[in-house]
Amino acid sequence: MSRPRVDVVVLTMNDRPAEEAAAQATLRAQSGVDVRVVVVGNGCTPEVVPPDALTVSLPGNVGIPGGRNAGAHALHEAGDPAEWLYFLDNDAGFPRADVLARLVAEAERHPEAAWVQPRLTGPDDAATPRRWVPRLRASNPGQPGKVASMTEGVVLIRRDAFDAVGGWEERLFLYHEGVDLAWRLYEAGWGGWYAASIRMHHPLTEPARPPRAVPPARSPQPDLDRPPQPPRPAPSPPPERLDHNHPGPGRAPRRTEPDPARHARRMDKPAYAAAAPDELAHRPPTHRRRAAADHLTLRPIRPYEESSSPCTNRRCPR
Repeated sequence: MSRPRVDVVVLTMNDRPAEEAAAQATLRAQSGVDVRVVVVGNGCTPEVVPPDALTVSLPGNVGIPGGRNAGAHALHEAGDPAEWLYFLDNDAGFPRADVLARLVAEAERHPEAAWVQPRLTGPDDAATPRRWVPRLRASNPGQPGKVASMTEGVVLIRRDAFDAVGGWEERLFLYHEGVDLAWRLYEAGWGGWYAASIRMHHPLTEPARPPRAVPPARSPQPDLDRPPQPPRPAPSPPPERLDHNHPGPGRAPRRTEPDPARHARRMDKPAYAAAAPDELAHRPPTHRRRAAADHLTLRPIRPYEESSSPCTNRRCPR
C-alpha cells in the first residue's frame, strides 16, 4: 500500500531565519507520508530552504493569501500534485514525527471534511489562545468536532476542494482569509473537522496594532520669517455683579424704605370716599379712579318682561 502524499506550502519574508530552520527541521522529520515542499518568498528570494524543495520568488509582497496561492500553483505546475495540501507558517513546528500522517488518517475518517484543523498550542504544548480555536465555543480547545472556520497557518486541505473554490481570497491580503475559504467550502457542500488530539506548536504572540507615531516636538525657537507680533493685551477683569439698588449714573437709587406719606395716603381711604368728585380733581389719576369707584351707585335690576319684539342679543335665551 502506497503512503499518502502531502504537498506543503511555506511562506517566508526572510524575517526569522532561526525559527524557519527549526520549523523545517521538524517538517523533514515527518514519517508515514511522502512530503514535497515549496518555499515562497513573498517579495524576496527564500534563504532558508530544505533540501530538494521548490522555491518561488515573488517580485513584491502580494499578501499571505496570494503567496500561498502561488505556492500551491507551483506545486501543481511541477506535475503530479498530491491529494493533500498543507499550509505551514514558517515559525510553526511539528511536536511529533507522525503529525501529518495522523492528520491524513483523520481526514480519511471524515470524508465530508474538506479540511482538517489540528490544535495549535504554544511551545509548552498546553496553552491555546481562544483565537486559535476555530469555533464559537472556544473555552474547551481539547474538544474535537465540526467547525466552520480554520487557522490558516496550520491546516490540511483536500487539493480538489481547494482548486474547486478558487483557493485563498487574495484581495484580503492579511487576516480573515481562513473564514472566507471555509465559508466558500461550505457553500460547495464540504465541511471542516477540528482534530483536537493532534497538536502543532507556534510561538505565543499577542495581535496588536503598531504604536502610533508621535509627532516631533515643536521647536521653542521663534520663526525668523514671521514678523514680530505685538504683545497680547492683558485680559479684562470679569464684570462686577450688578447692584439693583444702584442702577447706574444719572438714575436715582431704588427706594429701600417705604415712604411714610405715601403709605398714609393709601390708608386714608375713608377721607377720599367722603369727598365729592369735584374735590378730587387735584388728586393723582389713580387716586381719582379709586375715589370715583366709591361713589358709584348701582341701579336695581328690573324684572324680566315678556316682549314680542325680537331680541338682538345672541346670548338671550329667547
